[in-house]
Amino acid sequence: MKVRAKEISGGDGVDAVYDAVGGTLGETCLRALRDDGQFLVIGFASGAIPKLPANQVLLRNRRVTGVDWGGWAAATLPRTRR
Repeated sequence: MKVRAKEISGGDGVDAVYDAVGGTLGETCLRALRDDGQFLVIGFASGAIPKLPANQVLLRNRRVTGVDWGGWAAATLPRTRR
């Protein structure tokens, strides 16, 4: 995946990764990011929560963001309906 991400992006890695699978693919997805890229954690369809190396976040200025749209929508229901 990392090699393909570099091919697609022209060598720098991708801007963002949307990961709904988790598991062992989590670290692979994180490593496919360019510097200052964003890793969006959507879910864990594989059943396993990934263990991410913090050095990849720190040294490459990457961001890891949890996205729980269902929880956010429920908490902000009046605004979501509008």
